[in-house]
Formats: sequence, structure tokens, C-alpha cells
Amino acid sequence: MYTIPQVEIQSDALQVLIDEREHPNDESIWLRYNDELFDLKATGKSFVNTKSNILITQSSNKSTSFQMMRFNDKFSLVFPNNYHGLKITENYNFTSIATCNDNILIGTDDGSVIKLPIPISIHPLFPIISQNIHFADIIKILRFPSNKVFLTVGLDLQIKLWSNENKDSVLKTPVRILKNEHCRRITDVGMIGRGRNIVSCGLDGKIIIWEMSSALSVWKASRIKDLNDGCTSLDIIQSENYVQSNKSNCFFDCEGKFIIVGQQSGFVTIWDCSTRLFMFEHKVSNFAISDIKCVDQGRIIIGLNNGHVLLYQIDLKVRTLELIWDTHVEVSDNLIVDIIHTEVYKGSVIVLSDNKLVRLNLKDGKLSDVYVGIDEKIFHFTILKDTLIVVGKRNLIVSINL
Repeated sequence: MYTIPQVEIQSDALQVLIDEREHPNDESIWLRYNDELFDLKATGKSFVNTKSNILITQSSNKSTSFQMMRFNDKFSLVFPNNYHGLKITENYNFTSIATCNDNILIGTDDGSVIKLPIPISIHPLFPIISQNIHFADIIKILRFPSNKVFLTVGLDLQIKLWSNENKDSVLKTPVRILKNEHCRRITDVGMIGRGRNIVSCGLDGKIIIWEMSSALSVWKASRIKDLNDGCTSLDIIQSENYVQSNKSNCFFDCEGKFIIVGQQSGFVTIWDCSTRLFMFEHKVSNFAISDIKCVDQGRIIIGLNNGHVLLYQIDLKVRTLELIWDTHVEVSDNLIVDIIHTEVYKGSVIVLSDNKLVRLNLKDGKLSDVYVGIDEKIFHFTILKDTLIVVGKRNLIVSINL
């Protein structure tokens, strides 16, 4: 197991360095490194504390990225390159984010969806707001491959399908509403193939396949050894080497695809989309799985609610999971620390936990970047080309160059 250094830096450190260059006056900033607090002198293009062997130097090709070195630890501290403010009177918490048809879509804590054009302007933004399309928080927005349709998942136990062909209009009437199946919070949704079927899971322990043309559930399952074991996350993995014949006309694009589900009990359960049969399960931890993401045909990323991120090799033929690496992202006296969201990007995995946003090397799980300079709580992120778009409290939208 590898534990990443726990690093926090004064949020306006970049501005302090700029001010120091313009008007040198021996400015300093603070840095918290694991359990120690240091003062660092800002000078030229670096921060330094000679006594403690800390050196933070500006990257030559990125003005907002700084290489940090202390003893054998070496990684980057990356500051935002842009902060975006919305020209609205409401004060939202942003709970989810996705992109669709030249729009950025942001879900809020009052069930609204905010649309912003791509690229985001550096000037005050006048967004399109579709208010209260759910009765409570929008926990996920999922874009269909066509880029003309997306769905929203709310805390009101409903999944709604929306047309986004007219990208400049307010959302009015959903194309489909999926409801009356989950009796506790829906925690995740995934898309099978082109999206003629989707899968949802919830804290009621149910895994449901929905047929989108009819808005009906066509298959239901729960973990066989514990029907009430809550499902926290899911993803769809495709294997070209393990294909069953799909004889049912109700299940489109299911051949060779498998549903990977994270459970509250710490188990991973795997289901064959084509046959709708349970395949096998694997005990990962005594802690709940809070996020699961398929990297490719043979690997999955698992986030636990104790701050750990793990990479597993999956073999569907032998029906095994083998641990490749285990990284402790966030160390806390309170052991309950959720891994909220993970995304794979160019040989790395970007991880959002309750209090940190970091980038790990996908090969070995080692720390690559720590994203800093964001005061408010981060709730979600998406990757748009080579930019990390981060959303959180009080209308916060932040862009970070990757």
C-alpha cells in the first residue's frame, strides 16, 4: 500500500508569487505537509524552505503548475488557470457536471440544470437555467453517444431523459421518465452500448436494466447472498474474448458486455448483460465501495469510503479479480472518507475524494499532481479535451489545465 503525501498550500500562493515579482518585499506563504506546517519564502519562480528541504519551482511550460520536491517525494502542485462566475442571483451548490452537444451541463442541489456554452467565457456568464426539473439534488448527468440526448438522476428516485437538440432552450418536458422501481436513493447509472438500454443501481440493493423506448424496467437483480446489500456505483465493461449469444430482442447491444457493481458491503458483483446471469463476486474490503470505473477490458478502478483507490485486473473467464496497486489518497482521523469520482486520462487517473483532488499514475498508483488553490468544497468534475472543469459550492466553476 502506498500513502500519498498530504499536502495543502495557501490558496492564493500563486498571486503572492506574482505580487512578489512585481514588488519584492520578502513575502511568504504557508504549506501543510502531512502533520507539519511550514512557512515558505516566495522568490522569483519558486517557494523555498531550505531548513526543511522543501523546494517548489514553477514548471517551464505551465505557469500554473509547480514541481514540489522534498526528500524522495516529487510531484506537482497545480493551480487553476481560470475561475468562472455566473451572472445570476441564485446561490447554488453544483452537484454534478457533464458535457453534451456543445454545452456544459451542471446539476444543482435544488434539482435544476444549468447550461453553459463551450468554450466557457472568461467574462461573467449568462447561463440557461432549467429550474426544478427534479424535486431534489441532481446526482448524475449522463450524455448519450449521439450527443443529442442526456439523462438526469435525482434524489427524488427518478431518472429523466431529455432532448438537447435545441441547445439554447430551457428544458421543459422530458422525453422519458423512469420511476417507481427504486425505493431508496439511486446511486448510479450506466449506458449499455448506444443507450437503447441503461442500467441503474440504488441503496435498496436493486440493479435494474431499463428499455429506453418504453421507459420500462426489463430486468431486475440484487446481490444473491444479501438482497438488501446497497449498490453504490456501477460501470459497464466489454470483453471481446468472452461473448455469449444474446437471444432476447429486449436487450440491445448487450453481447460481450458486463455490469460491474460496487456494494456497500465491500463486494464487487459482476453480471452478464447478454444472459442476465450473475457471474461472480469478489470481496475487496470491509469498507463500502463508493466509486467504480472500468479502465479497459481488463482493469477496473475502485474507490472505497476510507480514502483508498485500488486498481484491479479482472479476468472474466477465470472469474477473478487481482489487486495491482492500492493507494491511500486521503488520510483522516475520521475513517469515513469517500472517493467521490474517478476518471481515467492519458495514462493517469484523476481522483476526487471528500477533501482532495489529485492525479495518480495509472501504472503504479503514485502521486502525480495535487490540484490546489480552490477554496470551496468540490462536488464533481468532468474532463473537456485537456481541461479539468471543477464544480462545487456557491456557483464555483474552475478550469484547470491538464
